[in-house]
Amino acid sequence: MEAIKDLAIVVKSIQFEERHRIVTAITQNYGLISALARNSVQSKRFGGALDLFTASDWIFRFKPHGELAFLSEAQVRNGFENLRKDFEKYSLASVLTEFLLRVAPQNQPCIELFQLHANALFALNEKEQSAPKTQPHGDSREQESEIFFLNSYLMKLLQWSGNQPQLAACLHCQSVLESNNPQTEINCLIADAGWICKSCRTQSSRELQERREKGFLNSFFKVSPRALRDVQLSLSTPIRRVLLTSTSTREQQADLFRWLEALFIYHLPGFDQKPMKSLRFLGLESSLKI
Repeated sequence: MEAIKDLAIVVKSIQFEERHRIVTAITQNYGLISALARNSVQSKRFGGALDLFTASDWIFRFKPHGELAFLSEAQVRNGFENLRKDFEKYSLASVLTEFLLRVAPQNQPCIELFQLHANALFALNEKEQSAPKTQPHGDSREQESEIFFLNSYLMKLLQWSGNQPQLAACLHCQSVLESNNPQTEINCLIADAGWICKSCRTQSSRELQERREKGFLNSFFKVSPRALRDVQLSLSTPIRRVLLTSTSTREQQADLFRWLEALFIYHLPGFDQKPMKSLRFLGLESSLKI
């Protein structure tokens, strides 16, 4: 078994027997891998290299025909300590990580996906600390930027997977997104991965109702054009700068999140249809609760 050195970001860690850990990480050149870290419980052997979100240089080996790699060394490169000091940052990073775990390929190169996740954690880690909850209205804008950051990350994940929704124009009449009144709502379809404007919604009301009666995955979500426009622009914005570009409200971004989550469920084969456990910390409602 040849030793491999690669940069890894921990996305999951569980205790195995009394003294060991099984650590799952997204790596720069090998995708998602799970490795056995022997004698890592109650030991300083790996330091903080096995902590959630930590980026480290790993040295590991793959066993032929085995599911687990064997981790021999790990040196911390970036601990992203601020993510564990702030509840909002930790919650948001946990949701990003939970989505990543469901879409990242096992033992296959995915450099762009690794870079997206690394840059997202870096942006959150460097972001100013959340305003205390005791301050009136202190966290209003904070929450808006958090959900927008999540939606932008999810859009980039969909783009990476080849399932980017069509946002530029109405699926029926081809009217552009900018032509819709920001104060109105448009209908975002799941199976069609796009939206229809208010005029087309009125003309197609019977068809939409018939689709909705067949189950929620054939249904639609009402979303603000402003939220769609924001997330469309975020596709051409580096994830490290996304926090500065939102103009929509938290409620508008929360509505958009439910549609994006439904797109993952419908369009990505094998995507786990159980609700994300970490969503409750952000106060978001899952599409799967409908």
